[in-house]
Amino acid sequence: RFNPKFDDAYVSRGDARKKQGDLKGALTDYNEALCLNPQNAIASFSRGNIYYAQGDLNGAIADYNEALRIFPRYSSAYIARGRVRQALGDLDGAIDDYNEALRIFPGHSSAYFYRGHVRHDQGDLNGAIADYNEALRLGPQNAKTYFNRGFARQVQGDLDGAIDDYNEALRLDPERVSAYGNRGLVRKAQGDLNGAIADYNEVLRINPQDALAYCNRGNIRQIQGDIDDAIADYNEALRLCPQDASAYNNRGYAYEQQEKIEEALADYESALRIDPQHERVMNNRANLLKRMNK
Repeated sequence: RFNPKFDDAYVSRGDARKKQGDLKGALTDYNEALCLNPQNAIASFSRGNIYYAQGDLNGAIADYNEALRIFPRYSSAYIARGRVRQALGDLDGAIDDYNEALRIFPGHSSAYFYRGHVRHDQGDLNGAIADYNEALRLGPQNAKTYFNRGFARQVQGDLDGAIDDYNEALRLDPERVSAYGNRGLVRKAQGDLNGAIADYNEVLRINPQDALAYCNRGNIRQIQGDIDDAIADYNEALRLCPQDASAYNNRGYAYEQQEKIEEALADYESALRIDPQHERVMNNRANLLKRMNK
């Protein structure tokens, strides 16, 4: 039975409301809990989570700071504050918070996951992969961690390792569209063009509004000599994203392959209106004009 004089009752009801998606109601309950007991670290932490979800990052940090003042060994509050610092671009501060969370509780798989993300952003790919390895040791059923490790391996040039991780991410979460997209890029780099097309087909099955997937699939079809279907993909990419200079460039080159010179030139010029410094477009246009003036 709900007791309006008991601060933890408000926290519990706030948690239930948050789970139902009622952030406003949850915030009201956490405020009430803190009015009754300003030293309730869990209420401060939970309200910080609401502020974070609402995009109030400064409010979130203030509450996480308060939770840690009350209870300095609150490892989850360090992780939460680290995420906010990461979102604010304070990567060193985020690393410090994840380190502190792991000092208090070395079994926090999420602290390894988020620290790995920051290390990747800082260019420390080996450190990122080491953190993802540890996160997966502690929580081996996490598709997002496999995806992130796969991306780090992809950037490092370990294409086979990246494929393995994307495969595992998709085994755990068959609708993870980003894993299909990245695996498509890796398969293309490995020369598996049919496999790449299959991945972009999956991306478009899940999200038919993905302009980049149309552009990437068109690029592969163009490499395979399927120019008509490549142009159809570029058309769709440009319908969805009319300011995509690369799609205009790719379609222009496809038109050029079909000897549709005027259409090609028009696309190159459209691309340069969007991005006047696009080097590939400038080169393609210059080469086309040389052909036309012969």
